[in-house]
Amino acid sequence: MSIRKSFIVFTIACLALAKANPQNINALLPERSILNFMASSSQTLQDNPTQSLACFNYYIPLIDEVAQEYQYDLSNCSSNFQKSQQSAIDATVDERNQLAKTVNGTCAVLVQCENEDTADDIFQCYINQGPVEAKALYGVATNATSQYAALEELIRQAQNIQDMCNTQAKVKYENNSTQAYAELNSCILNNTPIPSSTVAPPSSPSSSASTDNTSSSASTAAETSTAPPTTTSA
Repeated sequence: MSIRKSFIVFTIACLALAKANPQNINALLPERSILNFMASSSQTLQDNPTQSLACFNYYIPLIDEVAQEYQYDLSNCSSNFQKSQQSAIDATVDERNQLAKTVNGTCAVLVQCENEDTADDIFQCYINQGPVEAKALYGVATNATSQYAALEELIRQAQNIQDMCNTQAKVKYENNSTQAYAELNSCILNNTPIPSSTVAPPSSPSSSASTDNTSSSASTAAETSTAPPTTTSA
């Protein structure tokens, strides 16, 4: 008997996992995994396998949807971070171009010293232009340091936003998955019925009134047919 019950539980597990997206199952937090849930509910699954399977058929797609939504939220968090990071980098294009222009100009001045007519002129060019261009290069290093620090700060802020986004997504997932598993467990315990996917539409007021009128007419006709005939005295 125990072997048969174990086989039933194993079959339910296979069917449940088959209905769920494997990629989403792998993304589930450990405390929310279907296998862990089934391991903690094995006795209940054995007691009423038909009810359990029906519950799984309804709730597994919902649990899978919760996992998909979690992955989607995390993907959005990452995508927004990458956009913010790239936007911060793109905003430094003008500064980087200006640094490159300064460096190229400095190098061009020093290279030009080679083209002086005499050795004396060449040395004098280096002596005179070296300190000037060295000061320019020092300014490049200073500006680059400042601009890079500003870029790092923007990226750090974007990273903090992503971290908060990931935390919010995780809290949302944990709340939704906890509720879904609680409803699944309640369904397996037969404490709550399996929700129906189809609900009969309510009758319209006009049709209700028509029904009432029909009933009233039928009642009047019945009373008329059963009333005794009226006699007239001479």
